Amino acid sequence: MNSHRTAWAWVLATAAFALAAGLAIVLGWDALPDPLPQHFNGRGEPDAWMAKTYRNAVGMAVLVPAILTVVSAGALALTQQAAQSAEDSYPKPDPVDLARTRTQTALLLPVIARWMFALAAVCTSAIMAGLFGIGSAPFSMPALLFTIVALCGWLLWDIKSINDRLDADYPTAQMTGKMKWGMLYYDPAEPHAMVSHPNGSSSLNFAQKKAWWLLAALLAPTAFILVLVIVAA
Repeated sequence: MNSHRTAWAWVLATAAFALAAGLAIVLGWDALPDPLPQHFNGRGEPDAWMAKTYRNAVGMAVLVPAILTVVSAGALALTQQAAQSAEDSYPKPDPVDLARTRTQTALLLPVIARWMFALAAVCTSAIMAGLFGIGSAPFSMPALLFTIVALCGWLLWDIKSINDRLDADYPTAQMTGKMKWGMLYYDPAEPHAMVSHPNGSSSLNFAQKKAWWLLAALLAPTAFILVLVIVAA
């Protein structure tokens, strides 16, 4: 099975996890409390409730894996499209750049999809445990956050390993040694905050202060909405 098929198999597995969560709610309906817990504090104790309806229970169970299925599929499609654009671009890219892009895509696709599945599995398992009241503190926020941070560290390590391999096998003047943790482009010699790469993509150059201000501007609306949601809860 090639890397593309492996990646899409992980996407299907994430979708299947959403279906399994919904099915578990239907089959275990009588075991669910009434009313249903809607929110949990930092100790894993429910502090808000909602009506026991199929819509509420199934929606809460499948929301995370359903969203991650869509995000994962979109990320794979965009990555594949970027790689294809690099191959079809004119003038043709340097053979080393093209080989690097192909290898990067082949290595990165399964990693992204597998991580999305793992994240969906962790979050959905915590939600299901909270709904069914499994354990003394099934929705302990510190434990859940620690697990998510560990998953993020795992992803960063995999991406860094991929980038180290690319630097060793396909050294290029623009890319080699300039990707911090495989994700952040850092080139003090490049004066621009936004840099175009040989594969047709662009990224922020975090060696420039303007790039950090641009990132802050992009994240500010999301952060503002998150704060509102937390305050409202």
